[in-house]
Amino acid sequence: MVILSGISRLRTRPRSVFTTWIAIAAMIVAVSGCLRPAAVTQPAAAPVYTSSDYIVLRLDVDESASQLAERFLGDSGKSWMIAEANPGAGFRGGEQVVIPLKRANKAGVYPDGYQTVPILTYHRFSDDCPSPLCMPTAVFKQQMRYLKENGYHALTPEELLAFLEYRQPLPKQSVLITIDDGYRSVYDIAYPILRANGFTAILFIYTELIDVAPIALTWNQLIEMKRGGFAIGSHTITHSDLTLPKEAESKGRLHRPRRKGAGRLQADHRSPAGARHLAAGLSLRQLRPKNSCRVKTDRV
Repeated sequence: MVILSGISRLRTRPRSVFTTWIAIAAMIVAVSGCLRPAAVTQPAAAPVYTSSDYIVLRLDVDESASQLAERFLGDSGKSWMIAEANPGAGFRGGEQVVIPLKRANKAGVYPDGYQTVPILTYHRFSDDCPSPLCMPTAVFKQQMRYLKENGYHALTPEELLAFLEYRQPLPKQSVLITIDDGYRSVYDIAYPILRANGFTAILFIYTELIDVAPIALTWNQLIEMKRGGFAIGSHTITHSDLTLPKEAESKGRLHRPRRKGAGRLQADHRSPAGARHLAAGLSLRQLRPKNSCRVKTDRV
């Protein structure tokens, strides 16, 4: 009986054993799928030549100008220096590239001329524009896409000032984007389009407009945009023409924001009628007249 019983168990065991082995094999496959081989880091290529001014490097693998700028210059934002030093380069493995270590030509002066900086000035935005100061949404999208596709770098006021004072060079494809007044469409339309293309702008606001009507920006929106890298400048309190001073007018009043919240923006000053004289909205004390010819302002 014991033998028969043993035979009976043996006859019924193969299916359960087979099922067990199937389960074990599945577990092994699942575990082995999770155990991927560790990524092998390619050793950085040794420079072909090094000096205090530049490095000549043969790339072992594909690397972008941003990656090279981060590795050699400590700042991916300086990728334009590498791109301009290697016109037409694809930055592919096997290519030889130049890494400039110093910022050359801070004055932007060349044998055939000098560098200029276009300044694009906007006011309000809408899908349907009844005013010449209004920019259609579709056109603004096209303009920003053009700037991005053609390698333009949107400047900050500090970058432009440093260039005008011959302290640092700018990318050859540089542009300053400014928006006047402080309409709500800046936040609803322009702000997301600019961010989508990796650009920032300088907003020149007059404080009596802010937070008082549905068509106006709010202080919270301005603070959000400032935290997102946008610069905020003053367009005076009431949008008055400062080239026509009124009798007994206080100059100090022009520089004191009247509404709560304005001081938190630490705004620079710009006159509504003086855009061409206050390049990029910087203070008159900061700009030198001899440099103003290098800035070109375009109203769009």
